[in-house]
Amino acid sequence: MGLQKVLKKSTPITVESSQKDASGQVVTGTNTFNHIDLKDTADAKREMNAWFNAGSSVPGFEAATTNNDYTVVPGINFNNLIPGGSMPAYVDAVTFDMVLPKGISYQGLAAYENNFEKLSETTDANGETTLKFKRTNPYYGGSFKFNPEIKS
Repeated sequence: MGLQKVLKKSTPITVESSQKDASGQVVTGTNTFNHIDLKDTADAKREMNAWFNAGSSVPGFEAATTNNDYTVVPGINFNNLIPGGSMPAYVDAVTFDMVLPKGISYQGLAAYENNFEKLSETTDANGETTLKFKRTNPYYGGSFKFNPEIKS
């Protein structure tokens, strides 16, 4: 019988982060994640939240006006809230729908945005358009943003 090197589902993943503090000293932290350990915990049952944030919007495109050809590039933040704030999380995959009313069209993503893929786009009899998106790469952090370009 030969020896096999494999990564099993129960193999923990260790993430080490570092940054410089105000005095220039490097501060590091280590977190270990284990898929099996998270199965029935509060962490595994947290929900993803989406909200608009003007600070995450593209400057000059926070509102549709004659100055920007009636185009908006809103900052939509995704995070997982806990009482008193948000908590960093490892997000392996996210899919979500964006529903646009009749007369509003999706133009694409902001020029610098490359973390999302449009999976589908359908328009119903009332003119309401539903777009399904998927985040194309895993993410670890407190929140990430989505900047679609929409036009009226």
